[in-house]
Amino acid sequence: MLDRAYEQIEVEVVTLEGEFGPALIEELSTKWNVPKNFMFIGSPDDRFPYQLSELGGVRLII
Repeated sequence: MLDRAYEQIEVEVVTLEGEFGPALIEELSTKWNVPKNFMFIGSPDDRFPYQLSELGGVRLII
């Protein structure tokens, strides 16, 4: 669907195994050269072990 709506934008889905947290966000930001405030995450539940402020500025999708 996104390919048809935004033909000029290439969307790639990447799956990774590991623990999601500040260290992984930092690693991916550096590896992919994407500022953390250009990254998005889904809304975490009450069991998420980190405060949003610890994630370096990622944006929250509610």
